[in-house]
Amino acid sequence: YRNMLSDPFLLEKDPGLSRNRMLLTHTDFFAGNNSLNLRDLLINHPENRMAYDYFMASLLLDRNLKGFSEMISNLHNYGYTRLPVHYEEALIFQSSFEKRNYIPEGFVLSQETIKRFSDFAETYVKYSDKQSLMEKELKRKHGTTFWYYLHNDRSDYLKNEPKN
Repeated sequence: YRNMLSDPFLLEKDPGLSRNRMLLTHTDFFAGNNSLNLRDLLINHPENRMAYDYFMASLLLDRNLKGFSEMISNLHNYGYTRLPVHYEEALIFQSSFEKRNYIPEGFVLSQETIKRFSDFAETYVKYSDKQSLMEKELKRKHGTTFWYYLHNDRSDYLKNEPKN
C-alpha cells in the first residue's frame, strides 16, 4: 500500500481502493462521533444508491417524515420500479396525516398496504379507550410495520402536528 500512495496508477488497479476513493466527499462537512453524513455523501455522489437507501432508512428510523417526504421524489434516480413496503407505509401515513399526496409520480401504493393501513387505523380507533388492549392488538397484527414503530413513540412526531 505504501507504493500505491506515491503511484496513483497502482492505486487505480486495486478495485477496493479505487471504488472507495471514488466515494470520497469533496466538500467540508461536520459529522459527530460514530455518524455518517449521508446527505453530504449524496450531494457529492448523487448516483450512490446505497447512500440514498441508508439515508432514507435513517430518516424513517428518526421518524423524520418531513425529510423522508422531501427525498422520496428522488426514487426514480435509483432504478426503483415499485415502492418498498416501509416506504409505502411511511407515505400512506404521512399523506393521511397531512391530507396531502406524497407518493412520487409514476408510483402507486399496493392494495395490500392500503388494506393493512385501514386495518391499523380501525384497530387504533376501536381500542382507543383501552390502551393496553390496543397495544396488544396493534403489536399482534401490525408489529412489523412502520406504523407500529411510529406509534410506539408517536408523541415525538405528533407534537409537531400540522395545524389545520
